[in-house]
Amino acid sequence: MVKSPSRDGETLLSPGEKFALGFFSPGNSKNRYVAIWFHKIPAQTIVWTANRENPVPDSSGVLTINGGNLVLFDGVHSNSSVLWSTNISTALNYSTATLTDSGNLVLTDDHQRVVWDSFDHPTNTLLPDMKYGLDRRTNLNRVLTSWKSEDDPGPGEFSLGLDPRGMPQFFLKKGLDTIWRSGPWNGLTFSGIPGPSGIPGPNHDAVFSHNFFNDGNELYFKYHAIKHSVLARSLLDPSGAFQWFMWSDSRHRWSLQWVANQNMCDQYAHCGPYGSCDSGREAECGCLRGFEPKTVGEWSDGCMRRKPLDCGGKRDGFLKLAGAKVPDTSNCRVEPTLSLEACEEECLKNCSCTAYARVNISGEGSGCLIWFGNLVDLRVYSGGGRDIYIRLAASELDKSSYRHSRGLQGNKKLLVTILIVILLVLLFCFCGYFWRKKAKGHKINERSNLVFNDNDIEENDKNHLKSVSTSHVKSNSAEAIDIPIVQTSEIPTKTNPLLTIPLKPPVIIPLINLILGLILLPLPQSQKPQRILRLIYRKIPLKTM
Repeated sequence: MVKSPSRDGETLLSPGEKFALGFFSPGNSKNRYVAIWFHKIPAQTIVWTANRENPVPDSSGVLTINGGNLVLFDGVHSNSSVLWSTNISTALNYSTATLTDSGNLVLTDDHQRVVWDSFDHPTNTLLPDMKYGLDRRTNLNRVLTSWKSEDDPGPGEFSLGLDPRGMPQFFLKKGLDTIWRSGPWNGLTFSGIPGPSGIPGPNHDAVFSHNFFNDGNELYFKYHAIKHSVLARSLLDPSGAFQWFMWSDSRHRWSLQWVANQNMCDQYAHCGPYGSCDSGREAECGCLRGFEPKTVGEWSDGCMRRKPLDCGGKRDGFLKLAGAKVPDTSNCRVEPTLSLEACEEECLKNCSCTAYARVNISGEGSGCLIWFGNLVDLRVYSGGGRDIYIRLAASELDKSSYRHSRGLQGNKKLLVTILIVILLVLLFCFCGYFWRKKAKGHKINERSNLVFNDNDIEENDKNHLKSVSTSHVKSNSAEAIDIPIVQTSEIPTKTNPLLTIPLKPPVIIPLINLILGLILLPLPQSQKPQRILRLIYRKIPLKTM
């Protein structure tokens, strides 16, 4: 708890003595500043500065609570002028300032309600448990700003803050010029911080938990140290480098874990619109497939399409680009409930739509992003990144790419349709086959039961008359032989006409063509499954029918 007053040379410690609050002089400067630093680290490491724009020229500074505000006075010069204050507009009868073990200086009222805290007013350092982003209720935007130099903690020319437009992302700027972009949160990390590195990344999951919160009131990123003994910080230094450090007890120094803008591909829009950057290539810049350089040798101009899109005919396709840092999402439209298939359909409805990707890649994934206009600041990683689907004219895609790109929806529907048709056709053929076989069996049985045909009956009648005429001559010589006489009324003279109609194979093939033709009619010619048709015909047992 801050004593009233607290003078230069006095130090306030957090309950666990992890952080300290007091006066310090940076580098070679003799000016004095109120600051917070890690207490148990040999090399003093500042994480927050109060009066960074108004230093105390000597050791006369006094920090006290006045009118409910925490105030820094110059105790000697200029008639004890105010150099810094928490500037709470509501007058408080009583307030208390406390330094927590997370490094947060908190001002509370007499009901223990927080009325101000240093985490809402960061300087150049991001600590665990610090909300880094927007509070929509108060229009507070927590932005990091670099020091001017190692000797001057005043606000420098570099800043890092959250842009809520489109799909929110962090931008590192030099003045008004963007020099680096984090990319949007994808459910696991930021698109521009792939693989095992990050702030912190997936390889630190046992040490840190991290998440991105976005609701009606707040929009921020925060990470938490699961192991309280771990010391970590993210620093925006005077040169504009955004770095993440962890303290190494064995080496007694800060260990650099990650740097945001460490190569040319990290520079914002380094390869221009529709250009992709890959630090693994000899020439890092290149055009996306279907594009060509707008100005040879001048990558800041980016690339342009070789062939225009077919907006009205809907014959455009999509090229899947894997392992990418997705383009700038400031002008994106977020569709949190659409599947990738529905997102593709939605993109094809708008001629300005140039790409789409999944919003959240964690678990089974959910939602989608739709880009309109130029694709800027796109890069490809050798590991990590996410998939994005770039819209191209169909002529720019080979058959396999076209089917794959349209196949997110089309291939599933086509496959299901073809399988249903195959099953129906096979069922029809097999039913016809067994019905035909059964009919043939009945016909053979009926014919096998006939003893004579019409000619046999006529011949038998002649023989019978002949035998009767000679029976008187030979009546005494031998016993007469009984000859069976078959009545003509017992002989069927007609057969079932249905059994005489053959099931001809030429009737089936046009039927299959008709069914598949009607179903596949809306598809482009490149998608007609001719091989599947031939395979179906080859499998039908026509010869046995």
